[in-house]
Amino acid sequence: MKTGRLASIAMIALVAIFGYNNTVLAKASKNTTKTAKPVKDTNVNDRETIAFLEIIDKAEIDAAKDVKNRLHNKNVKKYAEHMIKDHSANLKKTKKISKDEKISALETDGLRKQKKENKAEVAHLKKLKGAVLDKEYIDAMVSGHQKALKAVEDMEPKVKNAVLKAHLANTKKTVAEHLEMAKSLQKALAAKK
Repeated sequence: MKTGRLASIAMIALVAIFGYNNTVLAKASKNTTKTAKPVKDTNVNDRETIAFLEIIDKAEIDAAKDVKNRLHNKNVKKYAEHMIKDHSANLKKTKKISKDEKISALETDGLRKQKKENKAEVAHLKKLKGAVLDKEYIDAMVSGHQKALKAVEDMEPKVKNAVLKAHLANTKKTVAEHLEMAKSLQKALAAKK
């Protein structure tokens, strides 16, 4: 199975959550299109961060909702449910910050491309079931959360808005927790072989 493709879902969905690094963000910010006019003059990095967080949270929620009822392992199913809960809460907070702080999301061409790739990955997951789905989903969560953690760490020093910066720090902690949970499940699944 194509674990690499699944990893891109996890990365954009997690901060997810499913792969942006400095190179991708730099390329993306050169070729951007505004999704909405900012209400006040905001830092471009803040606007891109809002868009990134919204996209990864939505991707994580969509992927977890799609797989949770087809997963074989009860602990992997609980993990998917946990992803839905945490990413829904994070998405709600991100949208509130966007509204309250008047930071409109700036969706770059790179983020739009990633959204399309995420949809393709969800379609791929739909073809899997049982133990194979358990393994591929968790492998993707480990890989995706590692990349997402790196992306969030790269974004942190560039964010100017204090409220968004605090939210990003909390998101980083959550992504790190998700990564550790996924690694633990990955080891447990490997031990069952």
